[in-house]
Amino acid sequence: MATWAEDLRGKRVAVFGGMIDWPSWLGADPIAALTRRGALIADKVTPDLDWVVLGPKRGKGKTEAERAVAAQSGKARYQLLDQPGLEHLLRMDLAGSRFFFAGGFDRADPGVPASHPSAIATAAGCVVADTLDETVEFAVIGPRRAAGRLAAERTAKELKASGSLTVLDEEAFFQLMRGQGGGGDTGLAGMLVELNALLDPKRVRRALDMLQKERFQLYVDQDEERLVGVVRSQTSVGLYAPHLRADGRFGCATPELDECMGVQGKVCKHLILLVLGVASSGGDGAGLLRWVSKAAGARPKTDMDLAAQAFLRHQGAEAGEVDWRPTETLPEDFYAF
Repeated sequence: MATWAEDLRGKRVAVFGGMIDWPSWLGADPIAALTRRGALIADKVTPDLDWVVLGPKRGKGKTEAERAVAAQSGKARYQLLDQPGLEHLLRMDLAGSRFFFAGGFDRADPGVPASHPSAIATAAGCVVADTLDETVEFAVIGPRRAAGRLAAERTAKELKASGSLTVLDEEAFFQLMRGQGGGGDTGLAGMLVELNALLDPKRVRRALDMLQKERFQLYVDQDEERLVGVVRSQTSVGLYAPHLRADGRFGCATPELDECMGVQGKVCKHLILLVLGVASSGGDGAGLLRWVSKAAGARPKTDMDLAAQAFLRHQGAEAGEVDWRPTETLPEDFYAF
């Protein structure tokens, strides 16, 4: 059976603020999950803590905790975590764990293997088994009918009763994958695991397909609060201005300042392409993942003023009037994925 990636016994943690879409496999709440792992829970921020967690939602004591963190900046030894950072801290060590998949999946395109949960598990360092037996640690049963699903459910029930198997539905699987590549320098492979767990894997696959097929020029403007860019294909006249803010607000616009038709309530392929392109060129992938995790639970709200500024700056760069040099993506950098 998989083990925990981090030993939390005796570590001191303070948690403030509520969480969004807390993973069901971790239990009812973060404090209970930390306590079960042997962590000691503090009720206020002190410099000698190991971690301070500030969740994205309001909660008792969060405002005071934020003030204490600001006052202790540079003087405390604790690491400050948001929700993705906490999920990474609590993650399982899944490297080498054996998974079995049965049934069809809502978040996977038929005929697109790289968006299938089994491919995501492989990218996370897991082993996908062809047969469900006592050597398998996790059985993931999709909600759709497929050959072998009923037999797998019966076998999974027996193995679960013996205590040798954890059975997951589709949503629980993607929640389990969250946090696997979310800390420090994720690398492109770790980032793809996280993006597939957070977003629609079909859209992640389409963005990756685009990057594998042709070169892109990415005009990127990023600071501590937002990422905005102009995505330009080398073979198409289409331009898009996707943007993402640190608080999770996101959107994407065309040069006519219409909303990108691919948004439709979710992060579009152009924004995913921009994030992957920035990360592959040495950008802060872990930081961008934290922003994406907030966008995953939000509705799009395209900032047309920000998009218009990006397009105007791009026009100036094209005319040689503005020094804004693009990052160029190469298909071969993405072939391995």
